[in-house]
Amino acid sequence: AAADPDPRPAVAAVEAARLAVRIFFSLNSPGLTEEFEAALGPWMAALQDALTLECPPAATPPRAGDPAPLDALRAAVCDALNLFVEVNEDEFAPYLSSFARSVWALLAPLGPAPDRDALATAGTRFLTTVARGVHASLFAGDAALAQMVDAVVLPAFAWRDDWADAFESNYVDYVRADAEAADADTRRRAAGGLLRALAAAFPADVARLAA
Repeated sequence: AAADPDPRPAVAAVEAARLAVRIFFSLNSPGLTEEFEAALGPWMAALQDALTLECPPAATPPRAGDPAPLDALRAAVCDALNLFVEVNEDEFAPYLSSFARSVWALLAPLGPAPDRDALATAGTRFLTTVARGVHASLFAGDAALAQMVDAVVLPAFAWRDDWADAFESNYVDYVRADAEAADADTRRRAAGGLLRALAAAFPADVARLAA
């Protein structure tokens, strides 16, 4: 039988793409430059391609608990999208709807494994920023809200083995971290932020879902 193809070139390419997205993020953090604004369309197309890229060799975590290179790339894209909503909303507006749908579709099937946390957290933060702004109507309607809550919010609160281990190891530190929101960059905190944003935008609808 033929040997499996060497996965290293594909993994290296995905890692190079992640670094390119991080550089793009850093260069645009102060605000959209004229050069990037002139080339915004191609950049948005590249980010959309990165979100939907399928690359099996890069979909395996290198170590237990670490994100797969493909997830790390997608998380970097979500961080860049979140930056654009916060800093360059007007320029980003034509692309926002398609990106919101893509991130939503990406998060829905994620399981609870810790190696998916970085992607889940970054994607949820992006959706939260959208829900807090003038484009919250993208999530309007009982069906959309129910899917968001069922597929993105509630799974983030399911009790996990690593939480149980942390609690059993030192329950005082666990409770203190939870009370002081020291775990601000976790999937659970991000999901809580999304739920609050949805409740603020659609109070009656979210209350009805919770009833």
